[in-house]
This record gives sequence, structure tokens and C-alpha cells, in this order.
Amino acid sequence: MAADPWAGILRGLHGDRSDLVPALQRAQAALGYLPPEAVRRIARRLKLTESEVFGVATFYAQFRFTPPGRHRLPRERRRADARNGRAAARCDRRRHHGRR
Repeated sequence: MAADPWAGILRGLHGDRSDLVPALQRAQAALGYLPPEAVRRIARRLKLTESEVFGVATFYAQFRFTPPGRHRLPRERRRADARNGRAAARCDRRRHHGRR
């Protein structure tokens, strides 16, 4: 059975609004993303509404609400792929079929 991560996530929080972003960061670091249970527990601990916690979390791009994929591309690769679009896909198809 896995250890409960919540003791570490909520440890040291004083229960005021200034703890919100650090609490969200800890939860995401421990869980990989922010599931609804994380929003509920953090809201309860900091005496905020769930909508306040969710509103702050959605404001910052660093927080995610779905589990990360198994494979992640570096940011530079994603930009290059988006910029090159069809040309990159065409090259990949050619390589796959043994053509240059």
C-alpha cells in the first residue's frame, strides 16, 4: 500500500491564503497533477471555497488537472513540430516507408 502523500503536502501550512500556491505546487509534485480531491483537501485546509482554489490553479499555466502522459516532448520539440507541421509529418512518413 502506498503511503498517504497528504501529510507531507499539508504539513507547515498556516491556513491562510498565502499558502495556496505552495500547497498547489506540493500537491502537483506529489501526485503528478491536481485531481478534484486535491482541490477539495486544500480548500478545506485553507478555509477557502473549492472555486477559489480552482480559480487560482487555473490562472497559472504550471498546474494541470489531468495525469501527465507517459511520454513528454521537450518544449523546443513541440514548438518545432508545430512550426514545421506537415513537412515534419511528411519526412517521418518517408522515413517509415524507407524513402528519402
